Amino acid sequence: PVIIFNDTTLAAGINDLAFPQWVSYPQTSSHLTFGENAFAEYTFKNLHDDSPGIFFNTNHDTFILSAATNYMVASTVMKNTSSISCGINSAITQLPSGFTHRSILTAQNGIDQCYTTWGNALMALAGKTPPANDAAVELDKLGYWTDNGATYYYNINQPLGIQNTLIAIRDEYASKGVPLGYVQLDSWWYQKGSNATWNSSGGIYLYEPDPTLFPTGLADFQQRLGLPLITHSRWIDASSPYRTNYTMSANVITDMRYWTNRMAYLKSCGVVTFEQDWLSVNGTPAMSLTDGGSAYLGNMQAAAAANGINLQYCMNQGRTFMQGSLYNNLMTVRDSYDRFNSNRWKAFLFGSRIVHALGVWPWCDVFMSSETRNLLLATLSCGPVGPGDALNAVDAANLKQSARSDGVIVKPDEPLVPTEDTYVNDALGLGQPFIATGFTDHTNSLALYVFAFGEDASKLSGSFKPADFGITNNAYVYDYFAATGMVVSAGSTFNFTTTMPNDTNGGSYFIAVPIGSSGIAFLGDTNKFVTRGKKRIAEFTDTGVLRATVAFAAGETNVTLSGYAPKNPYVLAAAGVTNGLTYDTTTHLFTLNVSPDNSGTATVALSLAPLPSLQVTPVIGGQFQVSWPADAIGYLLEKTTNLSPPVVWSQSSDPVVSTNGWNVVTVTNSNSAAFYRLKQ
Repeated sequence: PVIIFNDTTLAAGINDLAFPQWVSYPQTSSHLTFGENAFAEYTFKNLHDDSPGIFFNTNHDTFILSAATNYMVASTVMKNTSSISCGINSAITQLPSGFTHRSILTAQNGIDQCYTTWGNALMALAGKTPPANDAAVELDKLGYWTDNGATYYYNINQPLGIQNTLIAIRDEYASKGVPLGYVQLDSWWYQKGSNATWNSSGGIYLYEPDPTLFPTGLADFQQRLGLPLITHSRWIDASSPYRTNYTMSANVITDMRYWTNRMAYLKSCGVVTFEQDWLSVNGTPAMSLTDGGSAYLGNMQAAAAANGINLQYCMNQGRTFMQGSLYNNLMTVRDSYDRFNSNRWKAFLFGSRIVHALGVWPWCDVFMSSETRNLLLATLSCGPVGPGDALNAVDAANLKQSARSDGVIVKPDEPLVPTEDTYVNDALGLGQPFIATGFTDHTNSLALYVFAFGEDASKLSGSFKPADFGITNNAYVYDYFAATGMVVSAGSTFNFTTTMPNDTNGGSYFIAVPIGSSGIAFLGDTNKFVTRGKKRIAEFTDTGVLRATVAFAAGETNVTLSGYAPKNPYVLAAAGVTNGLTYDTTTHLFTLNVSPDNSGTATVALSLAPLPSLQVTPVIGGQFQVSWPADAIGYLLEKTTNLSPPVVWSQSSDPVVSTNGWNVVTVTNSNSAAFYRLKQ
């Protein structure tokens, strides 16, 4: 499904590159590019030439065309009715000898699959390995943000002062059982404008803390705070001495000396992530073959990586989305406008798809912890979860739906992104509910997370098929906020009525899980938004008996698990302790409490039939009989002679005789020990 086009200039000359060039191309019903406003939001109307072009039909046949190198200067000129040509921005008039440009065409059925194939190809060309969804502290744990829309954005909270305020915030989160993993300092922390003050709207004067806010320096504050920092960065102000000390391109520094110096400084101050903002406006380099890519973003990335610092991009262009496919330490991209709220949901979710296709996790921006639906979407994004509450306003009960008591976020494997039909719906203006899905994938068992909201108050009826997302057998669909559910037979449609967007209570949230071989549908920890996230349900199998291993935070003593069963299930604790099994004969929902063993985990087994156990009985003649119920289908008898680690079990070769409803193995007594177990 992928074709790469290469063009190499054999002699220096004018920039007339147009390869490949199509004088005609398949006229799809819809197209999508990114480039609206300063945050490169999606558009189904315009064709931005620095963005990939995503073209698709109502049957989801899709092709994606973009640059595959030289992202910061590439120009893919797309015209609605005639041609597409791939080349270099016309502001660059000359190309040197030996200059190579590369473009990529991907074509498949399935918008989501085409995105995945396209992004994987670009990352393979660059040698990028996508980071895990917990690869950085801002991905793994709750954080506190002070950017635009947060309580303390350019608000130093006198007379307490910003340093003491942030320390008090840290203490409040910890005292309420939702400890912070880091704190973000937005543009207010450094010196800006011609007066070199913290509250200027200008660019960077010096990338150092304003001494009126941090009189003892940033490192001292970070040590007092005791948490890693994320620090924001702007463009360079016209009055900054950096302009005479370092090589510039427009309003940004391309000089490696600057980046090496500042990244080393940030490392010494406990900074773990550097956020480069204004990438589409003031922070844009001059249009040059080298300035934007290797000299600006490339030097920034290399210096950050050398100091163990990760990157976040903000206020992107379509080209910077693709530039991110080159950098292993670019962990997150903010693809939503300032101050996340329900007006941003659509743009964020469409943006999340392109961001994640390129090996980066999406960031929705700051919100308040009491805003349940905004918190839900942040959690489902797989990206950072970062409120910006005022002191004494932290909604810990809400945050505990997102994270464990150690602040670790319980998130999906893959982020919430629009469904195929949602692309068609929004491109054609049909007004049906917006539906987005993410998932957790335990081997052979998928937990699907579905968020939906209305786009037209007169069209609030929606539906989805679990089978379209990989749940091919009977499924149980659980309405998270109503705490009710229903069985959906294999291949059938689940119908629902949703509501219009609202930060606190808008939209609908469903969790669909398969009814496994055991006859049970395991929801997981329904006190968490992501009920089967792997930071809670570490392992899961269902091969006739359902087994789940539960991960606990240090100090957690109890987790309640839930699921659907047609009758009261049997439960066994294979590790840890289980108790308090309840079963509702009307809803067919069960709950049980589990507690960890010394390893910090618990493993439970659930079955609709009694779980089998071995019996050992002495018989005449110095023999023993090992027996277990004959209706325990799928179990094998295994044997070992030593329980000292590492224990090696092997299938017993002794003959099995079935009699009176029991499987029986007769063992002759000997002077050596033997140990037996049933293994499914």
